[in-house]
Formats: sequence, structure tokens, C-alpha cells
Amino acid sequence: MVERKPLELFYVVYEQGNLASKALAFISLSPNLVATGLFAAFAATRRIWWFWTFTGVVLTDILCVVGKKVMDQPRPHGSYKSGPGMPSEHAAFAAFFAVYLMIRMVRFVRCRPVPKILAIFMVWFWATMVVISRHHLGVHSWEQLLVGSGFGCFMAAIWLFVEITFRPKLREVQQIVNSIWKSLDIHCDDGLNQDSKMK
Repeated sequence: MVERKPLELFYVVYEQGNLASKALAFISLSPNLVATGLFAAFAATRRIWWFWTFTGVVLTDILCVVGKKVMDQPRPHGSYKSGPGMPSEHAAFAAFFAVYLMIRMVRFVRCRPVPKILAIFMVWFWATMVVISRHHLGVHSWEQLLVGSGFGCFMAAIWLFVEITFRPKLREVQQIVNSIWKSLDIHCDDGLNQDSKMK
């Protein structure tokens, strides 16, 4: 019989019968959904910013994997996950996303203060809960989570600096994407914008 093993990317073990633990397990998986959502947003809107953000979180994740191999610090004793745990990829991802989104909202989004403050609070609340969930599930120590979070913040600042530096080039890329999409001649006619024709 062929030996089988769980796919660790989505493998989470929580305390049976504990609803809070189950909720934290779901939150622990949410960075995967966020990454998928970023790519889906790019596919749906063709806005290069979504793909740029997606690339930033993926690069941060890859660098964390490299860091784990270099530092080779074990996970907490009794962890159900194997392999090294320093730094935490989940913490780095969440911190990157929170810092990057916060700075972009402060600098580039024009709206009343209350919606902006609420959005920033929500993304930071989510990032904090991701970090807490990884400790609760026993897969990272606080030290590993702190280093991961710090690295995510650092990467977000670097990524935003690169974006601002190369903004003219990114605009050119956006124009290329728009041209390619236009050449494909894809249209969505779902009938939702036909009010004038129905009258």
C-alpha cells in the first residue's frame, strides 16, 4: 500500500469541542484565501496593483521558507507540524498585508476618515488574529511569530518603496495589460446595465 501524508499547507489540528479553537483554525487558513483573492481580483479587474500585491506576499512567503532552512529553528515541542518554524510565514504574510494595505489607504485612498479607520482596524485585527491562531495551534513560538511579523512589516515597506520608485514602469505594464485584454475582445453581458434599453 502506498504511504500517504497530509498536505501541510492546509493541515490544521484544533482542540476538539472548543469553538474558539475551531475559529482560530479557520483564521489560520485565511492567508491562503487572501492570496487567492488577490489573484482573483487581478483577474477580474485587470488592475496591476492587485498582482503587484500578490507578488509581494508570495515573495515574502518564499523568503520565509529560505529563512527557515537557514536558521533551522524547530517548532515548539509537541507541534503537529514538522520542519523548522523560524520565521513564521503566516505572521509575515499577515503583517505584510496589513502594513502594505494601511500605507496605501493612508496615502492613496480618498474618502472620509471613518471608513478608512475602520478598514485599517479590520485588517490589523485580522493580522493579529492570524498571529494568535498560530500560537494557539502550537505551530510557532512567540519569538518565531514576532520575527515573522517584523519581517513582514519590513518587506511591506520595501515593496511599497519599489512600487513608488517604479510607478511609471508599472503604469506602462498596466497599459500593456489593458491592450492585451482589449485585443482579446472579451465582454460580459449579464444584462445588469441594460436599464436604458428596458425603458
